[in-house]
Amino acid sequence: MSGYFTYTAVRQTLDGMLIMMACYALFSFLTHRQRIYLLYTGYILCILLRFALRDYARQNPGQQALLHLFEDTFEAVAVCTYNQFAIRLMAIPRHDPPGYRMLRIMTLNLIVTACLEWIFYAFRLPEAAGTALFVVSRLQLVAGTVYIVPRLLRRRHPTLTYFITGTAFFVAGSFTALILARITPQPAAIPPLIFMQFGVVIEVLFFTMGISAQHRLDEQEKLNAQAALIEQLQENERKQQKINHIRDDIARDLHDMVGSDLSTIAMLTAAISTQTAPSRDMLRLVEQTARRVVDTMREIVWNLNISNQTPENIAFRFREIAYEFFNTETTGITLEIDPVLASELPPEVRKEILLIYKESLENIRKHAGASQVVVRLTEPLNNVLQLSIQDNGTGFTPETLSRQSGLQNMHQRAHRLGGKLTILARSGEGVSIQLQCPIQLTVPA
Repeated sequence: MSGYFTYTAVRQTLDGMLIMMACYALFSFLTHRQRIYLLYTGYILCILLRFALRDYARQNPGQQALLHLFEDTFEAVAVCTYNQFAIRLMAIPRHDPPGYRMLRIMTLNLIVTACLEWIFYAFRLPEAAGTALFVVSRLQLVAGTVYIVPRLLRRRHPTLTYFITGTAFFVAGSFTALILARITPQPAAIPPLIFMQFGVVIEVLFFTMGISAQHRLDEQEKLNAQAALIEQLQENERKQQKINHIRDDIARDLHDMVGSDLSTIAMLTAAISTQTAPSRDMLRLVEQTARRVVDTMREIVWNLNISNQTPENIAFRFREIAYEFFNTETTGITLEIDPVLASELPPEVRKEILLIYKESLENIRKHAGASQVVVRLTEPLNNVLQLSIQDNGTGFTPETLSRQSGLQNMHQRAHRLGGKLTILARSGEGVSIQLQCPIQLTVPA
């Protein structure tokens, strides 16, 4: 080799590339504080020291035994570092525990073998014993590699391509160097070590790309975790808003219905306390108002109880309300209500529909004198639910519409649902109440 392509020039170029990659890995460790970069730096430095020892042994043949021992030691440290690097790069403990255990066994084998080699050298044991130890150790490494590589290939980790390709170049370079060392006379024009170092440089390049790919994956996982956290926070906020909405509904119901009725009871009892002989009508009014408070509280509690949201309980509630008003009357009532549909209504919608339904039946009992009432809750068309309540009672004229009991409350409830309440009535022809409101059905948990 001559000119710029002398062995020394090529070695310096390759060493310089490895040193730059080691510096890159070290700076990355200082920046990101991830141990994988430190292992990567250690692996490159061990390879550089091993090459340097090989060069020094070529120049000092008299110290071959000791230098060879140092070279084997640095090779063992490099392979141990390589194993730890692979473990962290592909998260092997989490995805492949048996493979992780095999890598730990291989690492322990290298450490024990290196220690025994130094003991053999210190006590001047026969060279054949050291050779046998080395062969047994490397056979175990080959067996472990044969066990692990297929498992890694089945995993298809995103960084596996870089890892396998880099390792393949290193093995190819080492194998080429070994063959050339056996078949070419020494000293060779092109030292075989050059091919091994070329393999190492290409291996390190692929490892660098693998680390970059893993870093991108880690960043993407962080972004996904942040997105999931944001979604969870938004979901919690929606749940909190729903809870606040329920609280507001309870407060409004307590104020509008329970509060006014309790005020009525307070005024009636105050008036009764001033009378020496309270009238039966006034006492009956107190009783009716108190019962209305109890019914309202019962309605609020029923709507809050999650166990009541089954189709069976909802169907029972519709029948129960009907029987409360018509159990002693000669009025027949027909309920055409699908309990499954009712159970799929959002709780706030179901609550308002039940209250409109109850208010309508109360008006029919008090004012209509009807013999037949038909209630229909029809399947939504274009996400618009329809509730129809019809009777064949006396009806009323438009002039008396504004004076009918509870109609204002029913209109307010329809408005809260974002819907429309239509009341069609003629004197002597009964009344038809139609509620239309937009909904989004939910499947009960």
